[in-house]
Amino acid sequence: MERRRELDGLLKEAFETSGFIGVRIVRAEQGMYKITMSKIVEYTIFAFIRTIGKSGWAEKPNIRRVQIAGFDLNRLTATTNTITCCIIGVERIYDRDIFVVWNVYNYGNHEKNRSCYVQTINISKAFQLGYFTTTDAKQKIWLSDTFNLDKLFQEYINFNKIL
Repeated sequence: MERRRELDGLLKEAFETSGFIGVRIVRAEQGMYKITMSKIVEYTIFAFIRTIGKSGWAEKPNIRRVQIAGFDLNRLTATTNTITCCIIGVERIYDRDIFVVWNVYNYGNHEKNRSCYVQTINISKAFQLGYFTTTDAKQKIWLSDTFNLDKLFQEYINFNKIL
């Protein structure tokens, strides 16, 4: 799938721009991708990777989303200092890609609707600030441009890791 390769290449380039080396993205189980990379230590991220699209509600054009298929929450790897699981959404704003990360551990128990939402105002704010985190649709989300993915994932890991 050409679009899939394009999205993988875009994400690989973004991690490299943020200072990671040896970035590899390969297909993993449950429809996820395994991302390995180094920056002082080696990190492994298991992620659903999607482009962010319209919400499907004509009356709510300021809401965007990604959708993921069903998965077994019990088969996800627990977050440690260097390993985590997440949902990564990508939206292109002008000449820049904005990344939104949702906490996948909050979506495993949803039987049907596994849509992750973000308001366009928050995507615009990430475009302006480079990185920030907020609560959107009652879920904590992390947003960044390509230059701040290292900060995004360090804060995401710190939020989710098991001691």
